[in-house]
Amino acid sequence: MNGIIDTLEMYVPDVVSAKLTLDKVLARADVERIVLNMENILGGMVLHYSCSGRNLEFLYSPSLKKLWKEKGIAGSRVRYIQRDVKGNIIDDMCREGVLMSGGTFFVSCDRCVSVSFGSGSEAYDITTIEILEQQDGE
Repeated sequence: MNGIIDTLEMYVPDVVSAKLTLDKVLARADVERIVLNMENILGGMVLHYSCSGRNLEFLYSPSLKKLWKEKGIAGSRVRYIQRDVKGNIIDDMCREGVLMSGGTFFVSCDRCVSVSFGSGSEAYDITTIEILEQQDGE
């Protein structure tokens, strides 16, 4: 997961890696339950996880947990951020949209949110979405 850590550090400087050895091989839903329970124990939001056999590794961020808990409200204005290979933001490729739900979810092993850019909503990796303005009245 070293390559993933290097990439995530461009977006989220406080990303931390943790590893667990499970008692037995588990179904994916059971692995996700463990990952979500670890958020409460470690105080961070899991951004990505990988499970092979009994070995579980995940990357989490304390700052993103706080940010999304406080500001990740449905209807909030957000920006999808495009970066080059060095991590620099490519402004003309970024675009603004609306957060469709306040909840986060996993797609494959990555933490995502649902965002609309005017023609329906899709799932986007949470590390590529910046909250611009919280929905009024929340």
